[in-house]
Amino acid sequence: MKTAILTHCEFKDKVFTLHNGFSFGSHAMEGEHIFVINHQYPDLSNYDKILLSAIFKHQIPDNVDDRWVIGGPAISNQFPDKISKDWISGGSTLCKESLENYLKIPKDDTFSSYWDSFISNLDIAFIKYAASCSTRCYYNSCVYCNKKYNDPNSVRDISKVISKLPKYSFPGFCYLVQGSVYPEQLDVAIKNPTQNLMYRIHARADKEIISLIEEAEDLSHIGLVLALENLSQKCADMFNKNLSIIDTLKLAKLVTNKGGKILFTMISKAPVIDVQNTIKNLHYIIENLPPERVMFWDSVYIEWPDEKTAKKFGPYTIKKVPFNEYNHFIMNNDIIIVTNQNLEVDYISEMILRVLRNYGYNIESRF
Repeated sequence: MKTAILTHCEFKDKVFTLHNGFSFGSHAMEGEHIFVINHQYPDLSNYDKILLSAIFKHQIPDNVDDRWVIGGPAISNQFPDKISKDWISGGSTLCKESLENYLKIPKDDTFSSYWDSFISNLDIAFIKYAASCSTRCYYNSCVYCNKKYNDPNSVRDISKVISKLPKYSFPGFCYLVQGSVYPEQLDVAIKNPTQNLMYRIHARADKEIISLIEEAEDLSHIGLVLALENLSQKCADMFNKNLSIIDTLKLAKLVTNKGGKILFTMISKAPVIDVQNTIKNLHYIIENLPPERVMFWDSVYIEWPDEKTAKKFGPYTIKKVPFNEYNHFIMNNDIIIVTNQNLEVDYISEMILRVLRNYGYNIESRF
């Protein structure tokens, strides 16, 4: 049987981005790896079986048939109720799990950069890929989280994974930990830099994390992803984040002072805001964090896991958003948001974004 194993990737302006793949399962999968570049599928007529790990709905072509097996954690974890035969025709299999689970491949810490031979023929200046040692969040209590990414089986030996990361002559970054990094994982990442590679790591400003950053000498290979909400402590408290916004900003200052970089995630249209606290935190950013080492990713709205949860925090709206305007892990076109009833919240949110842009900070927005 001739099997095709498909991986979506993007190659634009000499930047190679691997959107999803089988970095821990590829060594045990039998078949031919084929890379779908910029969503352009090759001719697959000669294959008896086609395996596709999908994150986005538009990654699934229209003409699938009974040769196709489609799976992925994003499908099973985020929108399991939306998986139905209405999505895919032709008798294809849509599994509510990763392909590794579906194929019964044992989980281990063996990381494989199976794309090496493919990219050797490309003129690459920068690479982005994932080697997620964990998608588990040890806090796992934010009110808007669907709590389905807290999978203890996803936590891998970060030392083994780092030792297998590829070394290239060109720079890049690797999503090393998603969720929230455990202190012991961050300690290993700090002490084990890889040539030309920055680790992008989701973190919380907890005491253990702050202590590790304080003790580190060089963080030029570390890029922390930190949540700022809308810069308001009141908002963080409402979301049950159990952390201090000012501590998060101080942690960011420590990282940038030691050569690291920061990606702040924001929710500019969160339902509540504390104006004085927000302005104070905005001043701290401008006075202490260099724009060349800090960027912001604004998700604009909170996407609530269900209507029942959304109702607890105010009037809610089910908003339909075309995929091309909503660049996120979403498998259908409906999201649930809580709408602001206080115009002051919207005004302050717009002011925050305007000021940050005027001071040279890069802000990417979901909408």
